[in-house]
Formats: sequence, structure tokens, C-alpha cells
Amino acid sequence: MKQDRVAKNEEETGSYTLFGAKIQSKLKLGKFQSDIILSGQNLFNQTYFNHMSYYRALEIPEMGRNIQLIIQIPF
Repeated sequence: MKQDRVAKNEEETGSYTLFGAKIQSKLKLGKFQSDIILSGQNLFNQTYFNHMSYYRALEIPEMGRNIQLIIQIPF
């Protein structure tokens, strides 16, 4: 949501929408078992500013696209 109800001498912050997704699966090969997770945040690489962040005043945007592949192997 757009932050337009701000304190005196404070700038407004525009609105933004972020998209993310996550896929998780189990892999079994004999006695070997692991979990595989593929996740992504800010998939459309939206430039945005957190209204409560100090970096907004410096015009440094929040993190862009983030894609992770996680393989969990129990031992």
C-alpha cells in the first residue's frame, strides 16, 4: 500500500507488489533420501523501497530477484 499518511518532513513511499513461489519435493534412491527445494522471491525484479528503512532516505532499493536451490541431506 502507498504510504501517504506521513509525519511532518517525511516523504511518501509508493506502493509495490512482489511475487514469489516455492516448490518442494522428496528424492529417494534406495536408502538415500533428501529434500529438494526451489524457491524464488521478487520474481519480476520489482524495484521498491521499504517505508520504515533508513536506506529509503538514501534511495537504496530493497533486494531484487532472489532464487535459491536447497538440497537437504540428513545424516
